[in-house]
Amino acid sequence: MDACALLCRKMPELKLIFLTMNEDPDIAAGAIRLGASGYLLKSSASAELFTAIEQALAGKLYITPLLTKGVPLGIFLRSSHEAGPRNTPGK
Repeated sequence: MDACALLCRKMPELKLIFLTMNEDPDIAAGAIRLGASGYLLKSSASAELFTAIEQALAGKLYITPLLTKGVPLGIFLRSSHEAGPRNTPGK
């Protein structure tokens, strides 16, 4: 998380996607708040990585549906607004 914050602060054009085993929505929201463009689980379908990359390059936010099931999306949407305009949620 510290590396994410530092990299995104020093290189605002950077598109950073987390690929992790951590399923905690608070951790994902924290990553987005720090400037990450995406959050995927290692158990996500491999095609999701391509989708996340495409969304990030388009300036949108991607969070795996495996994590957002049953979790209010407002957690992530509030986080993306706090992080800045480069993390606008995808459709």
